[in-house]
Amino acid sequence: MAYRFAPLLLRSEKLLLSSPSGAPTKWWPFQYHGIHGYANLCTAEYGFDATVERRLLSEFLGGIWNAYFMTMVGSPTLGFSPQGWDEFIYMGFAAISEVSLASGKREHLLLGSLLSRALATRCEQAARERDRRDFELRNGALGALVAVEELSQLASRSDYIIQRYGKSGVETRFEAQLALLMQSFGFLVIRTERAQRRVDLVCIAPGSPEESYTILLEAKTSAANYALPTKDSRAIAEYVSSVRSALKTLPPLRLVIVVGNTSAKTVANKIGALEAVCRVPVRYCDVVLLERLRRQVPGPVDYSHFLKVCIAAGRLLGLHEIRQLIESDKAIRAAHNDFVQSLLARSSD
Repeated sequence: MAYRFAPLLLRSEKLLLSSPSGAPTKWWPFQYHGIHGYANLCTAEYGFDATVERRLLSEFLGGIWNAYFMTMVGSPTLGFSPQGWDEFIYMGFAAISEVSLASGKREHLLLGSLLSRALATRCEQAARERDRRDFELRNGALGALVAVEELSQLASRSDYIIQRYGKSGVETRFEAQLALLMQSFGFLVIRTERAQRRVDLVCIAPGSPEESYTILLEAKTSAANYALPTKDSRAIAEYVSSVRSALKTLPPLRLVIVVGNTSAKTVANKIGALEAVCRVPVRYCDVVLLERLRRQVPGPVDYSHFLKVCIAAGRLLGLHEIRQLIESDKAIRAAHNDFVQSLLARSSD
């Protein structure tokens, strides 16, 4: 019976929470009776076994309620809840384990295991719903922001990220996040139309005509190490050629960057061949490095130094180049800080 009981409770969650009209049901213990509603399930009126089973059931129902409530209030990050509601879910799991172990009976251990497994399935779904709602609320309040922690998962098409955005949505999300990332570094970013043989992002470094330049950035996702297949290489070369011939008013094209998952061993040689065809520096960058740069550099990058470091690097941008950019930013900020402090000291004399 227990094998069918726990999954059926999950399937009936909507009925437990509300009637067909949408109003809360009067017999759902958490709506009208509060803690007393399910505390009554724990009486010893019908003996020890019934007490254990009622307590297990009450903790399971409490976990369902807390999972549902967690999706409504979100995480404490956005201020809609003073604490993470998943804390109470963990307490429910701990109670189910404690009660089933305290009983010591095989049937109670089995029931506790089945309830925990079913509750974990519901809570996993609730966590995804909570996270999705948090992103929607955050973007609505603050505008679209870079989710730095997602970039490497998007590039590698992790199972978790596919569950969140769907197989067809991962590439779109990765491209959008890279666009926001480059904007946060200070570039003007134009996204090209999808489903065409075009590079994904056109990034323009602002400044005087002498200092401004254009970067073409191609976003690639792959579950395995990215190998720069021939079709991708050909599409990049064709688009570089069209940019040169058609967009005369853009700042000069100085660099092409392919951004994706960890590169395969053959990528360096393929990048070299692509660079010879494009007649412009081409570099491959593991997105993890851009994540590190965003975390370490609090604002826009120095465009001139960014271009110099990328061009001077090998065909694969590495940690050495990212460290150069980070140290350069620290030096610039320290110089400005010293200058301002010196001015303030003089004005106070």
